[in-house]
Amino acid sequence: MGIAGGRERLLKGDYLQFILPKIVPYTVSRAAPFLSTVSVTLFLANVDFSSLSVFGYLLSIFVIASTVLTMSLAMVGNVSISSNNSASGQQVLLMSSLALAMILVPLSILSNYIIYDVFVDVSGFSDGMVETAETAVFVYLLGTFFSGVGLPIFYFLEARGKQKSLYKVKVISLFITLAMLSYYFIGTPVEPLVWAFICMLVADVFFLLSMLCILFSKRGECFDFRGFNFDVKVAQKIFLLGWPVAVGLAVQKGLYYLINERALSINADYVGLLSIFGSLATFFLIPIISFAQANSLYVSKQRAAGCSIVKLGESSLVLLSVITVSCALCAISFPFLFEVFNLRGAALVPGSLFLISLFLFIFSSGLLTFLTSALRGLEDTLTPQLVINCIMMVVFVPVVWLSAFDQAEFQTIVNLQSLFLMACALILAARYIRATKGEL
Repeated sequence: MGIAGGRERLLKGDYLQFILPKIVPYTVSRAAPFLSTVSVTLFLANVDFSSLSVFGYLLSIFVIASTVLTMSLAMVGNVSISSNNSASGQQVLLMSSLALAMILVPLSILSNYIIYDVFVDVSGFSDGMVETAETAVFVYLLGTFFSGVGLPIFYFLEARGKQKSLYKVKVISLFITLAMLSYYFIGTPVEPLVWAFICMLVADVFFLLSMLCILFSKRGECFDFRGFNFDVKVAQKIFLLGWPVAVGLAVQKGLYYLINERALSINADYVGLLSIFGSLATFFLIPIISFAQANSLYVSKQRAAGCSIVKLGESSLVLLSVITVSCALCAISFPFLFEVFNLRGAALVPGSLFLISLFLFIFSSGLLTFLTSALRGLEDTLTPQLVINCIMMVVFVPVVWLSAFDQAEFQTIVNLQSLFLMACALILAARYIRATKGEL
């Protein structure tokens, strides 16, 4: 038995103790930024509706380069919990991730600036909006630096069990955004679009400063700060583990664009419905995404300990419980959301069918998220992304563009997407069970 046997006994008993304390803090940490963006969107919709389209347009063109170049930094958590657990080893990991951030974040900013300067057609902007948009872009790119550098620190601290401090930072960032949006009505001589990005910038600055404060308050506990030494191989490992996920997410942004185009070709009103559907699904998926991240860290922990016991039974039960809670919250709040988003006025899809489609999407996407995160814990990121993007881009997109769907109902389109997501999930489930030898 020895040390390995002791580790195995430990891991047999600590799954729920590891997972459950993390779900709520992880959920709050991920819900707060989403609510901040929603708040900024509502602010622009009520103050200057013409700025809202520019705001959405700028975010949509910047998100791909930002995702591809910075999402690798989110892998720090898995690498941290699966690597040398000594304070000095964690310090090397942290410095290596920050060194990588200092390369990837400026590349992201430069790429986005080139995209805006070369490819964005500002001729469609209203009079006076071109100069305003340029100022907004500058503010946004500045904020990207602070949020990008803070990203690896956030995931490092999350993996080291500091989730309670982190979710408080995210909540305070949300209240800072709300306070600044409210301050605008007192009298601010700044264009609403620029002010919206300034609010995001201030939140990003606060985020990075808070990450640094928490980090240095935990030195000796989380890491041993002895200079800025880093290991190129560690930085390389983080990048190689994360780039398939980053590219996969960027491809999924392209998929969303293609689905929008197809919806537009069937019924222009479907585009608005799809936006509402996507926003609601994203919000109610947050608890599932949070659990998937916690489970991913646990899988990495098991892998590092060399333990063959994989809690497929317990993790599946927790997953189903979280999905059930998310769907229940969705069902309870749906009558209110139905009125807020004026779905009754849209008269395109009955509320009951819309809700059923939402349940199906939450279940299939939640299961797929859980499996990709679990495989990420096993350092398996390339194949899952290839499976998902090949099925969705090579099979789903051509199918949905068939003439048979020219008169399709809205729920038919989203239900078909859920069906293909479920197919991806089943393939990855077989891969995960095979990788873990089906241990329960």
